[in-house]
Formats: sequence, structure tokens, C-alpha cells
Amino acid sequence: MSNTNNRPRYFAHIKSGKPDKPIWIRVGAAFENDKGALNLVLDANPIDGRIWLFPPKSDGQSSSDEPFTA
Repeated sequence: MSNTNNRPRYFAHIKSGKPDKPIWIRVGAAFENDKGALNLVLDANPIDGRIWLFPPKSDGQSSSDEPFTA
């Protein structure tokens, strides 16, 4: 995996908790490689098979406002 600035393009999260009040748990990150593809590095695997990717905020932390499902 080669990434010029070595910063994640997205943070990977799973959703836990109640449907009306979800808890987002970070389980990994996605890095862009030199060919433009994303390499997903996971620290945990979701039980239901769903992962949400959030772009980092300007401070480098993940944003959980508008997820999109991978």
C-alpha cells in the first residue's frame, strides 16, 4: 500500500446500539493507493457485514454526519 501523505481518505465504522440512537464504533480506515484504489484496513469485522465510511474532518477525526455504505 502506497499513500503519499499516509492519511486515511475515510474512516470505517460499524453501527451499534438502538436504531433511534446509534453508536458509531471506528473499526478501521481506507487509504488511497498510488493507482487511485482504496485499501481498507480493518481492526475488527462487522457481524452484520455492513461498514460505513466517513470522510475525516479537517482535524483528522472522523465525521459521522452523512455515512455511505460500503
